[in-house]
Amino acid sequence: MDFWARRSILTNILGIVLFAATGGLLLLGAARLPFLQSAPQRWVTVVYYALITAATLLVTRLYDRMPAAWAGLGLHRWTARELLAGLALGLSMALVAWAPIAAVGGVSAGQGWSSRDLGYFIPTMILLAAGEEVLFRGYLFQRLVEIIGPVAAVLGSALLFALGHYGNPNATMLSTAIIFIGGIFFALCYIRTGSLWLPIGAHAAWNLVLGKVLGLPVSGLDFGGSLLRTGIASPAALTGGDFGPEGGAAGIIALAFGIWALLRLPAITFSPYVYAGVFRAFAARPGKTVRSGGS
Repeated sequence: MDFWARRSILTNILGIVLFAATGGLLLLGAARLPFLQSAPQRWVTVVYYALITAATLLVTRLYDRMPAAWAGLGLHRWTARELLAGLALGLSMALVAWAPIAAVGGVSAGQGWSSRDLGYFIPTMILLAAGEEVLFRGYLFQRLVEIIGPVAAVLGSALLFALGHYGNPNATMLSTAIIFIGGIFFALCYIRTGSLWLPIGAHAAWNLVLGKVLGLPVSGLDFGGSLLRTGIASPAALTGGDFGPEGGAAGIIALAFGIWALLRLPAITFSPYVYAGVFRAFAARPGKTVRSGGS
């Protein structure tokens, strides 16, 4: 565990309580806004994710007295690199999942992207992916890593991630188990880099490529027109059926590839800019003993 993780359990628990209270107050306040009461559910969710992000930054700055990089949201010289790496990783995984489904179901021209897709569905999908990463791999997950260790925190966050998708259309026990593995993958993306940019990029690319390019359901959801349309044929145990690749063996193959790439590619590593920035912020706090490195 690195130097900035060496804090007392009580300090972390208080941070979690403050984060929950701040986020809860912001969400309760937003729920009273008239325009949100009549807005489409997807945009309501986007606003709620934005407020959770705001709560993360507020508690990080005012309680933990640390920069945004400490919560995985800092802007630094590797931000674009990590986003691009995540996009490439998510794109590759989507193609790996798509190949066996296309082989049995066939591919045809899709309906194409309309102006509504460009102005509504695509931005919404990107923001939803980013919001899920902040929610499931953000402040709460990071504090649990300090309290119970990375293994238990990764498994716990993956379980919450899977349960969060259990109510989606056409969900099954198999799809829930595969999304649990997906939660492990995204958590490892954060742990490998110390930032949320890699998992945000991978998550957004996965959703966009499957839903808007290849014409497949994403976690049971249909996002409208797409560049291609891929047929969903039997067996559902391979293709995932109407839930999409995350409901079948194609999703498992893609996640296995993603985890392999994540652990093997030397370009995916902890950002020195995050490490240096957080080290300086930690060292500047009075009465703190700084010990670099270690595990």
